[in-house]
Amino acid sequence: MFLIPAVGFLIAKIYKKKQLSDIKETKLILSSIHWSEKKIPGSLGFLVFLGTLLTHLTGGSSGREGAAVQIGSCLVANFYEKFKVFFSKTNISLSTLLIPSMGASFASALGVPFAGICFTLELNSKFNKLNLQNYLTVFLSCTLAFIMTRLLPPHRTFFSNTPIPELSIETILKVIFCGILFGLTARSFIFFQNKMSEFFRRALPSPELVAFLGGLLILTLTYWEGSFRFNGLGLPLIQDSFSKVNSWDLPLLKFIFTLLTLSTGFKGGEFVPLVFIGSTLGNSLAPYMDFTTSFLASLGFVSLFAGAARLPITCSVLAFEYFGKDILPYALICCLLSSAFSGKKGIYSTP
Repeated sequence: MFLIPAVGFLIAKIYKKKQLSDIKETKLILSSIHWSEKKIPGSLGFLVFLGTLLTHLTGGSSGREGAAVQIGSCLVANFYEKFKVFFSKTNISLSTLLIPSMGASFASALGVPFAGICFTLELNSKFNKLNLQNYLTVFLSCTLAFIMTRLLPPHRTFFSNTPIPELSIETILKVIFCGILFGLTARSFIFFQNKMSEFFRRALPSPELVAFLGGLLILTLTYWEGSFRFNGLGLPLIQDSFSKVNSWDLPLLKFIFTLLTLSTGFKGGEFVPLVFIGSTLGNSLAPYMDFTTSFLASLGFVSLFAGAARLPITCSVLAFEYFGKDILPYALICCLLSSAFSGKKGIYSTP
């Protein structure tokens, strides 16, 4: 962990040398799909891999699923450039390959083929009307990616069975309240991430100094807090939120650690940190809502990302694949409300 300021400086230095300091990887990929003048640099996939790996090794609070989508798309873009003559002769555009690659990366990283299909279709339908070819290629790529990862050593995190409360007006009203709260939390995350990024850029003259200071702040905060539970992915605490009541400060501290990591130039995705914040926030609310901790942790698990990414259908299907069919009606209500109350722009909105 003592290397995190130096690692932040190194990541920012490399990105600056490659003239990629101001780039937002997922937004660039979406722009490349729907506005062909946006080109994906050939080295970007390797830089995302390296930056995410170094961020995790030194204790930065970021995810890996978003990075997997970025890496997969960059590999496809490089492949397309190498065989561009062939693809141009067969009238296959880059977007034809990038759209299914996003879903395949998401499906394989999380082990959820149906959510992977929904992810890329729901995300790209906001920018352009999809055709039948897109639907077929996305279905095929997500299915094959899921099968391939099932053949490899198991990596998916499993969660305990979630008891579902009986359907009633009171239960629905409580779920509505939680969905709104998750949406407002997602809105706060997006707001503070943008404001902090802007503040650091204005306060310091170079991205290297911003990342170095960010590393120092993460290191200081880590040793002040003392438990090291908020560095890296934090999967043990996510799993614990399904079985025992946690303290209210867990989502708040992860919120702060993640904002410091992502707004100062470290690499990685937002998915796992948002899942951490959502599941622990749901856990903290459970005693006041008279729900089991696992039920509200499950809803928070999917709803906070649904609001931040504005992907309510994807996250509802994700809940179905992770927690079973009985949670689907509640997840759909919660995810739709979270998306509605999270603001107009999500973490994947293009400029």
